Amino acid sequence: MVILPFLEIAQSPIHGRGVFATEDIEEGTLIEFSPLIVLPSSERGILQSSRLYDYYFEWSESQIAVGLGYLSIYNHASPANCYWERLEDKQAMRVISQTFIAKGQELTIDYMTGDKALKKLWFDAKKK
Repeated sequence: MVILPFLEIAQSPIHGRGVFATEDIEEGTLIEFSPLIVLPSSERGILQSSRLYDYYFEWSESQIAVGLGYLSIYNHASPANCYWERLEDKQAMRVISQTFIAKGQELTIDYMTGDKALKKLWFDAKKK
Protein backbone atom coordinates (compact mmCIF):
# COMPACT_ATOMS: atom_id res chain seq x y z
CA MET A 1 0.00 0.00 0.00
CA VAL A 2 1.28 3.46 -0.86
CA ILE A 3 -0.19 6.62 0.69
CA LEU A 4 1.59 9.94 0.31
CA PRO A 5 2.86 11.44 3.57
CA PHE A 6 1.30 14.83 2.82
CA LEU A 7 -2.32 13.75 3.22
CA GLU A 8 -4.54 13.98 6.26
CA ILE A 9 -8.07 13.00 7.19
CA ALA A 10 -10.23 15.86 8.50
CA GLN A 11 -13.87 16.96 8.71
CA SER A 12 -15.17 17.77 5.23
CA PRO A 13 -17.64 20.44 4.14
CA ILE A 14 -18.80 17.95 1.49
CA HIS A 15 -19.71 15.06 3.81
CA GLY A 16 -18.34 13.58 7.03
CA ARG A 17 -14.60 13.15 6.79
CA GLY A 18 -12.41 13.64 3.73
CA VAL A 19 -8.81 13.50 2.52
CA PHE A 20 -6.90 16.80 2.49
CA ALA A 21 -3.51 17.95 1.17
CA THR A 22 -0.98 19.20 3.72
CA GLU A 23 1.32 20.31 0.85
CA ASP A 24 0.72 21.39 -2.76
CA ILE A 25 0.25 18.40 -5.08
CA GLU A 26 1.13 18.58 -8.76
CA GLU A 27 -1.17 17.29 -11.50
CA GLY A 28 -0.43 13.64 -12.40
CA THR A 29 0.83 12.65 -8.93
CA LEU A 30 0.13 9.11 -7.74
CA ILE A 31 -1.75 9.84 -4.51
CA GLU A 32 -2.47 6.34 -3.34
CA PHE A 33 -2.16 2.68 -4.32
CA SER A 34 -4.71 0.78 -2.26
CA PRO A 35 -5.19 -2.98 -2.00
CA LEU A 36 -8.78 -4.20 -1.69
CA ILE A 37 -10.54 -6.81 0.36
CA VAL A 38 -12.72 -8.45 -2.30
CA LEU A 39 -15.88 -10.22 -1.11
CA PRO A 40 -18.65 -12.12 -2.88
CA SER A 41 -21.72 -10.00 -3.65
CA SER A 42 -23.71 -12.34 -1.42
CA GLU A 43 -22.07 -10.54 1.56
CA ARG A 44 -23.45 -7.13 0.48
CA GLY A 45 -26.29 -7.40 3.00
CA ILE A 46 -23.81 -7.76 5.84
CA LEU A 47 -22.04 -4.55 4.80
CA GLN A 48 -25.30 -2.70 4.16
CA SER A 49 -26.44 -3.41 7.71
CA SER A 50 -23.17 -2.06 9.14
CA ARG A 51 -21.24 1.21 9.24
CA LEU A 52 -19.36 -0.01 6.15
CA TYR A 53 -22.44 0.66 4.01
CA ASP A 54 -21.07 3.96 2.65
CA TYR A 55 -17.53 2.68 2.15
CA TYR A 56 -17.57 -0.33 -0.15
CA PHE A 57 -17.26 -0.46 -3.95
CA GLU A 58 -18.98 -2.58 -6.56
CA TRP A 59 -16.04 -4.55 -7.96
CA SER A 60 -17.71 -6.86 -10.50
CA GLU A 61 -21.13 -8.38 -11.13
CA SER A 62 -20.41 -10.97 -8.47
CA GLN A 63 -18.05 -9.11 -6.12
CA ILE A 64 -17.85 -6.09 -3.84
CA ALA A 65 -14.69 -4.61 -2.31
CA VAL A 66 -13.53 -2.62 0.67
CA GLY A 67 -10.54 -0.36 0.01
CA LEU A 68 -7.70 -0.19 2.49
CA GLY A 69 -5.80 2.99 3.23
CA TYR A 70 -7.70 6.23 2.58
CA LEU A 71 -9.53 4.90 -0.49
CA SER A 72 -13.00 4.78 1.02
CA ILE A 73 -12.67 8.26 2.60
CA TYR A 74 -12.39 10.34 -0.61
CA ASN A 75 -15.60 12.30 -1.15
CA HIS A 76 -17.41 12.61 -4.47
CA ALA A 77 -17.22 15.70 -6.66
CA SER A 78 -17.94 16.28 -10.31
CA PRO A 79 -15.64 17.50 -11.60
CA ALA A 80 -13.15 15.97 -9.18
CA ASN A 81 -9.50 16.88 -8.71
CA CYS A 82 -8.39 13.21 -8.69
CA TYR A 83 -9.34 10.12 -10.64
CA TRP A 84 -9.21 6.45 -9.74
CA GLU A 85 -8.20 3.38 -11.70
CA ARG A 86 -9.09 -0.26 -11.17
CA LEU A 87 -6.20 -2.69 -11.14
CA GLU A 88 -8.18 -5.89 -11.44
CA ASP A 89 -5.17 -8.20 -11.72
CA LYS A 90 -3.80 -6.80 -8.43
CA GLN A 91 -7.21 -6.46 -6.69
CA ALA A 92 -6.30 -2.85 -6.04
CA MET A 93 -7.16 0.71 -7.01
CA ARG A 94 -5.03 3.78 -7.37
CA VAL A 95 -5.84 7.47 -7.04
CA ILE A 96 -4.06 10.06 -9.21
CA SER A 97 -4.36 13.87 -9.16
CA GLN A 98 -5.81 15.27 -12.37
CA THR A 99 -5.35 18.93 -11.43
CA PHE A 100 -3.02 20.94 -9.24
CA ILE A 101 -4.22 20.59 -5.63
CA ALA A 102 -3.27 23.37 -3.22
CA LYS A 103 -2.26 22.82 0.39
CA GLY A 104 -5.42 22.58 2.52
CA GLN A 105 -7.68 21.55 -0.39
CA GLU A 106 -9.82 18.41 -0.17
CA LEU A 107 -8.99 15.63 -2.62
CA THR A 108 -12.07 14.30 -4.40
CA ILE A 109 -12.93 11.56 -6.87
CA ASP A 110 -15.90 11.17 -9.19
CA TYR A 111 -17.64 7.99 -8.06
CA MET A 112 -19.17 7.58 -11.54
CA THR A 113 -15.88 7.55 -13.45
CA GLY A 114 -14.86 4.13 -14.64
CA ASP A 115 -18.01 2.33 -13.55
CA LYS A 116 -19.91 1.82 -16.80
CA ALA A 117 -22.77 -0.03 -15.08
CA LEU A 118 -23.48 2.82 -12.65
CA LYS A 119 -26.17 5.05 -14.16
CA LYS A 120 -26.70 7.41 -11.22
CA LEU A 121 -25.37 8.01 -7.74
CA TRP A 122 -27.12 6.38 -4.79
CA PHE A 123 -27.18 9.72 -2.92
CA ASP A 124 -27.93 13.36 -3.73
CA ALA A 125 -24.63 15.03 -4.56
CA LYS A 126 -24.15 18.60 -3.38
CA LYS A 127 -23.84 21.11 -6.19
CA LYS A 128 -20.61 23.15 -6.26
